Amino acid sequence: MGLIHAKEMILFDRKLTAKQAEQRGLITRVIQDDLFEKEINNICQFILSLPKQSLLTTKSLIQRWNIDTLKIVNQYEVNTLKQQWLTEEFPIAIFNFINRRKKSNL
Repeated sequence: MGLIHAKEMILFDRKLTAKQAEQRGLITRVIQDDLFEKEINNICQFILSLPKQSLLTTKSLIQRWNIDTLKIVNQYEVNTLKQQWLTEEFPIAIFNFINRRKKSNL
């Protein structure tokens, strides 16, 4: 996605359209509503036609290193969040965040 767009989403609670998510690499494709069922069936049939064990092995090889890194990053984030929860600004920030969400859903 890129660091700038990721920061924008996280820091400013920006939402993406499906097209923006595709352009930024968060999803592989956008499917039109009227073609959704047909496309999903085609994708499923294609995946089912592939050799299962090869897919599982390849997926495992690809994800293995990501999982190790994600566990380390996750632990760091948990520790950081615990520190943030103890600050004076935290309850105020949460209150304001919830109120912004409520107003945007009206």
